[in-house]
Amino acid sequence: LWETRWAALKRLQLPFLSDQHAALVVKFMPALEILSVVPAAGFEGGAEYPDQLGASTVVKLATQMAQLRHMEVRSALRLRGKRPFNMADQVSQALRRPPMTPRPDVKLFAVPLVHMDLVSVVRLLTWLPGVEQLEFQLPDMHAQAATAGRAPGEPAHNLEGVAWAEEHARFAQAFAQTPHALQAVVVTGYHPDLHSAAVTDFLRLFPDLESLAFTGVAREDHANIDQLAGVLTALNPDLDVAIV
Repeated sequence: LWETRWAALKRLQLPFLSDQHAALVVKFMPALEILSVVPAAGFEGGAEYPDQLGASTVVKLATQMAQLRHMEVRSALRLRGKRPFNMADQVSQALRRPPMTPRPDVKLFAVPLVHMDLVSVVRLLTWLPGVEQLEFQLPDMHAQAATAGRAPGEPAHNLEGVAWAEEHARFAQAFAQTPHALQAVVVTGYHPDLHSAAVTDFLRLFPDLESLAFTGVAREDHANIDQLAGVLTALNPDLDVAIV
């Protein structure tokens, strides 16, 4: 696959991806419109599967491929070492050096096993203004800070992220004239901070949002999601909130 320049290739599905493979995708497949990474049985033990896959690679794929419209990475990030680092911190870190230009053609960005906080989400969507469907996982409650951006003692697993107020204001200003295209969000997991005011502030940034779905929620947290749904739909009767 990697020995040929696939200049006209528009769709690619792989059972795994690594930082090295991603660089080859960007280099040899400039016309790619649909990229799907869907794990398949039998590849978990492959010689190449353990290669590292970092947050910066996922961000680069979404923001550097000029023709990309559909991107889904349904595998977890893979890092060296066994410490549960906060992936949301790493996504934010990857966006500290902004892309060259926004990529309005990307309509689907699905990374259901990548942990993201509100700051990393809005930073990413700033450069993907055309995304209509977003999938991500809530922060790991047991994660450790992956960057030096957090103050001593600050939890690495809060839902807002670092400097949420500033990022919220920046995003609101950037899309004051033309609202972001986001219409549907699928969130994996449950987090106690979902009941904070930051979540309603986040949702108000997307006036075209029609649905908010939760998946992978433990049965004991279903009542919490139902309570959250009642609050959110009271604020916005047009929003459909559900557990799927």
